Amino acid sequence: MKYEGYINQKCTAPIIDLFNNEAISCSISERPTMPMIDDMLMKAFARLDAGTNPVLHSDQGWQYRH
Repeated sequence: MKYEGYINQKCTAPIIDLFNNEAISCSISERPTMPMIDDMLMKAFARLDAGTNPVLHSDQGWQYRH
């Protein structure tokens, strides 16, 4: 069985600052994977100032719960 419903579509994993709607980081992948989420988080953490304590919220799928 071949599924062709999402050919050439990409999955995105963005982090948006809800204070000013700025895109903090984003990863793009062929499908949702843990490496995509790790990449997105590492990019966001690299932008944080020392001593910053952000609050992350996600109501997404399994890859955000690890």
